[in-house]
Amino acid sequence: MAVTISPQKRIVSIAPGSRTITINTQPRTVTVGTVLSGETNTGFNVGGGTGLIFLDKTGALLNFRTLVGVSGVAITVVGDTVEVSTSGTAGDFVGPANSTDKAIVRFDGTTGKLGQNSNVTIDDTGNITLPAFATVDGRDVSVDGTKLDGVESGATADQTITAGAGLTGGGAGDVALDVVANADGSIVVNANDVQVGVLATDAQHGVRGGGTQHSVVIAAGAAGFMSSADKTKLDAVVAVGDVIGPAGATNEAFARFNTVTGKLIQDSVVTSTDLGVTTIPSGGSLGIGAAPAAPFHVTEPTVSLVGRFTKTNSGSIFVRIENTTRAWNIGLNSSEFFQVADATSGNDPFQIEPGAADNLLYLVADRVGVNESNPQNTLEVASG
Repeated sequence: MAVTISPQKRIVSIAPGSRTITINTQPRTVTVGTVLSGETNTGFNVGGGTGLIFLDKTGALLNFRTLVGVSGVAITVVGDTVEVSTSGTAGDFVGPANSTDKAIVRFDGTTGKLGQNSNVTIDDTGNITLPAFATVDGRDVSVDGTKLDGVESGATADQTITAGAGLTGGGAGDVALDVVANADGSIVVNANDVQVGVLATDAQHGVRGGGTQHSVVIAAGAAGFMSSADKTKLDAVVAVGDVIGPAGATNEAFARFNTVTGKLIQDSVVTSTDLGVTTIPSGGSLGIGAAPAAPFHVTEPTVSLVGRFTKTNSGSIFVRIENTTRAWNIGLNSSEFFQVADATSGNDPFQIEPGAADNLLYLVADRVGVNESNPQNTLEVASG
């Protein structure tokens, strides 16, 4: 009688003078010469019946995953190490899922690291368009017409990312990186593989069986992740609403969205210094409430006061109008007179003192009336 031990290494014993074969302490009586029936494996080494050969069997599906770097993310295999790097400078920045073409990018007020649309746009020629005064407060254009004084305060200050207590490094053989300080999970780089483990004390953390460690292993030189179905896998590295900056940029230039994708940042020809001096180049225009049809264009449908110049003390304040040969100052002098002054020669040909009577001067049909609303002569003066 021949006895064969199967590759599954089941224990087979025959008692002296008996035809009873005991398999794993479960007695079965067979006739000598009879072929012992088994069962055919189904997928993943799991049988479908109750045969004797594969009675105790388990299995799991292993799926290969490929780690792919999206735009701005590079993945490099260097010897036994997998390196993941991103382009750009330090400080994470996430753009919106959708954006308005040509809109100036601004930070989100909550985190200071999320990019969002603003209501201000810059076109290809450098024209800046602001919304109407009726909906946006605090925009004062300075006397020289080149800067915006009323920039709203409250931006989030620069932030520093600091590694916590769980960020550790090993010796030359491997490097251990604890995900959190209490070591609930870790990443281990060994000589020939990379292991990503998840530890938990209960089943609510996606670990099968509760407290069991499951690892994702990348062998040396292998491409992709091999993972099980117990929530321990990394499927891809994806940036949501990714924003990519230009390879080179102009110092102090405003950034704006690319006209094609709305997610690429590009230079504009408008610049702003650290002191807040904003410069629009020659040929550019500033429009408030509408696309500008002139170098400075204000459109306002509801509010009567569309501009204001304020001096914070009692000194003179003027707006200058000039060309290459002559300059005129129009404004308020230190004596509180309204004045039109020849800034080129220093003459003051026109002044109105404060406290003058209402409706003092009239210009009607080529006639001038002083204290007379309906002058009948070229110059008519009426007593007060």
